[in-house]
Amino acid sequence: MLTSIGAGSIALAGCIEPGEQVSELPRPVLGDEDTGLELHVYEDFACPACQQFELDEKPQIVSDYVDEGLVSIHHYDWPIPTHNRWSSEMANTARAVQDFEGTEKFFEFKTLLYENQANISVDVMNQLLEELDIAEESTEILERGSNSLYQPVIDADKQNGDERGVQGTPTVFIDGDDVDSEAIPSFDADTISSVLDAQLE
Repeated sequence: MLTSIGAGSIALAGCIEPGEQVSELPRPVLGDEDTGLELHVYEDFACPACQQFELDEKPQIVSDYVDEGLVSIHHYDWPIPTHNRWSSEMANTARAVQDFEGTEKFFEFKTLLYENQANISVDVMNQLLEELDIAEESTEILERGSNSLYQPVIDADKQNGDERGVQGTPTVFIDGDDVDSEAIPSFDADTISSVLDAQLE
């Protein structure tokens, strides 16, 4: 959905006129949404601890629980901001990838962003888009990212996190059909696994 800045909803996502922003996108979910057990992860793309979670901790969770159809991981943007420019621009660019190419490419691009966090630039993001074979739309994706066209989506996530008591990133909540939503005390894979195992018993 598009919004005119300072106005209400006006159209479905598509070609965007100057002054318009995308106000709604589906929640990016990794895994089967019908598992009944969910991890809600609040992240800042420029945050070093989020990079550690994405590259060092999350792969074990994906292998042990997501790939087995036991748990789904739900992405939430919560820019602190760690970096005045890139916290927002990386989040907006990733949402542009989601809008153009879908959830699978979003998560692939997200991992590449974290792998290249230390040397991120527009040129680097363009190379990452080429690596994912979506170079054809790269110019518009990068323009949407730099112009913060998905900021209403990101702001809604930030507000959601604020209401849940998020104070830093990454913050991981366990949630689900038969689970009272609560923050997991640490984002390391062993701690998360212990919490998940207790729910899956």
